[in-house]
Amino acid sequence: MKPVFVLTFVSLALVQSTSAQSRERAPQLEPGANLLPKLFHYEAVNRPSETPGHSRMDICYRIDLSFFVAVRTESPETEFVRKGDVLVELIDSLGVSRARDMDIISVETESGESVPAGQQWQDGLMSFSLPPGLYTLVFSVEDRKSTRQMIERKRTVRTRDFPSDSLFVTHPFLISLPDFSGAPPEIHPQNFGGAARFGSRTACVVCIGNIPEADSLRIDCSFTSSDSLYQWSSREPTSQDARIFRGFRLSPGNSAGRPSYILESSQESEAVAILPLPLEKFPIDGYSLRISATAGASRSMQTLQFAITWPDMPRSLRDPVSALNKMRYITTEDELDSLEQGKEKERRAKFEHYWALRDQTPETAYNEVMAEYYSRVDEATTRFSTLRQPEGWKTDRGRIYILYGDPTNTERKLDPDGYKEIWSYQKAGKLFVFVDRSRTGDYVLNSVQ
Repeated sequence: MKPVFVLTFVSLALVQSTSAQSRERAPQLEPGANLLPKLFHYEAVNRPSETPGHSRMDICYRIDLSFFVAVRTESPETEFVRKGDVLVELIDSLGVSRARDMDIISVETESGESVPAGQQWQDGLMSFSLPPGLYTLVFSVEDRKSTRQMIERKRTVRTRDFPSDSLFVTHPFLISLPDFSGAPPEIHPQNFGGAARFGSRTACVVCIGNIPEADSLRIDCSFTSSDSLYQWSSREPTSQDARIFRGFRLSPGNSAGRPSYILESSQESEAVAILPLPLEKFPIDGYSLRISATAGASRSMQTLQFAITWPDMPRSLRDPVSALNKMRYITTEDELDSLEQGKEKERRAKFEHYWALRDQTPETAYNEVMAEYYSRVDEATTRFSTLRQPEGWKTDRGRIYILYGDPTNTERKLDPDGYKEIWSYQKAGKLFVFVDRSRTGDYVLNSVQ
């Protein structure tokens, strides 16, 4: 008898309920949680091992390149390199080290300048085969040039004793939504410490074992935020819905320096399920995901608590009061006064409404227009700061940069009036002339053509 797969998913399918009886309440994030950039992320992914009596633990990590100091090289092909070491160790309940591995970080770069936090990363994956049990995970990163070190040894992880004679589902983990066209897809973990990246197309993966040969397999998936239940249902999988790869298991791979998994042929009693989650529609918050698999009379369930994070969120957007103040270039005085009136919740609602009206992709939570505006504010703040005005976004050059972006062409001159910068914008048909009469870096807008 050929198994029949019936899949039911629960998420945004436009059905929302706040009934406490039908769902677990997801954790409420503290204000500002998952907004500030972290220098490293890591998460543990547990799945069956091919070694009898053991369980496999994969540690996926991501290190912010701003942590490593660029060092000049003697190579004519590469000017600078950032080097460091990543150490992972698993210690059992008796304090004995049961597994240990180290990756060497070496990233070539053309510039020795510092890297903005939250924008460039180095990813990796280490795999360990261990007896089932509870372990303390030690994660350490060291920069070779400065010898600066970060160590975290507070997290505990458990390797499961997967049953050999009953249905089981592994702990889910979040991945970037793969390309399902052609061959079995390559799987890339989101790799933000178990969180989902804000605005990204996301799926979760589970491995299923000991599936009865003659029974149908059913997977139910639901997730809740701190105040809502989101759900949808599909009984006929399509290219946009879940995929179950029967007779496959996950094996670690490495694709262009990114941690990855490949689907490897296995026994018919095993399967890998990829479940798309429309998290690009959801705001930054805490969520609870529940997945259950049913085959015949057997049932197995797993839950995952996760958050949505914005690792490269513009600095100028993190403080609501400051973010409102920086809108002065695109609002009238009356509009800005109105936005700044009211209690915090009311101001936030007006702020979100203002940008929602300008969102070019309203079907997603990520607002590209808002993100671009505040990214320009960040860039102007540092690029055009002076001794007289350390907040570069308040300068004339900062204002024009925020409104128009990088000029098509920049010309610099020295004449009797002082230093002069001429910015031209080809598409906008604009020409801005800035003059620094004091020759101290304080450029003032002199003319617009």
